[in-house]
Amino acid sequence: MTEDREMELERRLATLEADMKHVRTDAADRLEAIMNRFDRIDRRWSGFVAAVFTVCLTFGGIYLEAYFNKDPLPKSLSVVTDIVQ
Repeated sequence: MTEDREMELERRLATLEADMKHVRTDAADRLEAIMNRFDRIDRRWSGFVAAVFTVCLTFGGIYLEAYFNKDPLPKSLSVVTDIVQ
């Protein structure tokens, strides 16, 4: 191998190593930004799901309370029974 070829390979290797450091630095920052974005999206969706669950639970509780508190037989009004007889 000639000396010029060795120098060229060393220069290319140095350039490649410098680029790799840049990619590692950028990749870490980029990954952090992407993860923050997905965390923010996950928090929004979890809040939305929690809100829907809370509304469903509230209406279900109100319905069940009304269902279990109603009388089994409807009360007849005295005025209605007097007219019918």
